[in-house]
Amino acid sequence: MIVLDFCQIELYILHQYLEVKMGSNYDNSAFKPTDNPLQDWQDNPDPQDIVKTQPQGDLSEFVGKHIIYTYANGWQYEYYFRNENCGDYRIHNGVVGKRWTTVQRYMPVNLGHGIYKVAWTEPTGSVVSLDINFKERWLHGFFGLAQWLVKSPEVGTVHQNAHLKNIREHRDKGPLYPLLVNFDFAEITYLEDRGIDNDDVINCEVDELPDGYWDRRN
Repeated sequence: MIVLDFCQIELYILHQYLEVKMGSNYDNSAFKPTDNPLQDWQDNPDPQDIVKTQPQGDLSEFVGKHIIYTYANGWQYEYYFRNENCGDYRIHNGVVGKRWTTVQRYMPVNLGHGIYKVAWTEPTGSVVSLDINFKERWLHGFFGLAQWLVKSPEVGTVHQNAHLKNIREHRDKGPLYPLLVNFDFAEITYLEDRGIDNDDVINCEVDELPDGYWDRRN
């Protein structure tokens, strides 16, 4: 686990890649980097509005999956990919343990060879990207936690949907950077198919879960 201030570098690299990849089909005006990262994050459109020509591929194996996974450092999470546009997750432990959110917008894509990528930005200012292989039961995760969240985790370790106003106020006060970065593999210890838009999969606080919930394996 490392701490880096490199989001503007990633933004520039992505800009250059898309410009070469898409040529005239790519809207360069969507990126307006300045010397103020917080302003960049607020002013630029959501990624869903920037990339419009990338095909998602077949997501039938992805949608509806519910997984529990553990990173090499011991942090344990679960995710329910409720449809092609958004999902729910809950965190057992780690820096932001007990945090959970529902109907989080994301961007999924089928990379081929049984691997799916899903990425999103959060109201906290954090960024996340997961590469998932359901068949081999592993994923590789990158996430950068906003610095204010690392310093005041109690603000974000709640059901995010019910506390958006407070979370956004803390995000705008900052600091966002440097991000606390996790770049690690995780084992998928539990995997099931729960169908599309099932509100019963992730619907309560971590402390309300039954004993043994996180220890399940199949």
